[in-house]
Amino acid sequence: MTDQKGKSKEFEKFEFYFFRAVDLTKDLFVILDPSTIDDLSEDEKILAEDMLIEALESKLDKRWLWGLEEIESDKAYEFLWKLFNREKNVYDKCQLAFSLVRIDAGAQLLDYLFEVIKSDENEQVKEKALSPLYWNKEIRYEKQELNELYLTILHTAMVDNHEKIRSYAYSILVEYHDMGQFLPLKDPFKNIFSELRPKKDYQEAIHQFQELVDAKQEFPFSRKIVYQSIKELPDNPPTINLKECEICNQIPDKSYADMADDKSLDNYTSKLETVIIIAYYNDCIKRCPICGRLYVYDYHYEYFVNSQSEEEEELIRTDTKGAIAKIDKFIKQGYEFKKITKCGIFLKIDYR
Repeated sequence: MTDQKGKSKEFEKFEFYFFRAVDLTKDLFVILDPSTIDDLSEDEKILAEDMLIEALESKLDKRWLWGLEEIESDKAYEFLWKLFNREKNVYDKCQLAFSLVRIDAGAQLLDYLFEVIKSDENEQVKEKALSPLYWNKEIRYEKQELNELYLTILHTAMVDNHEKIRSYAYSILVEYHDMGQFLPLKDPFKNIFSELRPKKDYQEAIHQFQELVDAKQEFPFSRKIVYQSIKELPDNPPTINLKECEICNQIPDKSYADMADDKSLDNYTSKLETVIIIAYYNDCIKRCPICGRLYVYDYHYEYFVNSQSEEEEELIRTDTKGAIAKIDKFIKQGYEFKKITKCGIFLKIDYR
């Protein structure tokens, strides 16, 4: 396969994307075609792996690291682990840590990453040290002390002097606890971590966020719970006139957009927070964060055999009765909801 004649088109494509001269400051997916590894035969992958390892022996290149990550072999992992242990540059070491956890999300690198986050290293290095934690945010270690260390690293980063590090660590923590759907549109915790404040303010915010996580509850599906949750939403019914609300006075009673024609309701929906999430659907109940008015959001997508499709969305201003009618519509259509997750004013309906 070393002769040009013996190379497959897929292997030539691999060589082109991984070994041509490119501007490495560009986004990786601008530089690379993601299919270059997947399309290789098993024999070609072995040869490609050897080429990437030989290249990385001379210098670290994010394309070559990405290639070994995609191959995901024991040999690739062992080589990267060897590079990690002999590397002296902290930034490059953190970059290798990310490559390692991409191959094996349980890679035991937490102690090292913790030392970096606690250190006086610059913002760029600390951001790179948080990247492996972002990658394995969905895993849980068998040893509880490792899960606790993972969270300790994030909490430490959230009191860092750099705003970018605090905010990045908070975003990882939100995903770790699956809290993104249970936070208000104007997230007060996010605002705190983005501001320059005394460390005690950050620590208090971490404590309050954890209290919110702990307050998350699950119940068997009950229409009564859904109805009660909607009824108890703040400012339901609204206490201020429609014309006095700077958000709602800009939203029509009923709005429609044909997304197939590149139209959307984002200008309206982006200003509303979703309070009732219907799992696996974009349909939901939204709420104005200023006056509390409720909206039913409907999304419809249909694909036809002639490669044509239909995609549209609708937003209707409503009240408690209209919101519960939206849920009843799903029930009448035969959706067997199983579970409700409730956190603060936010509620998610699930049929698993």
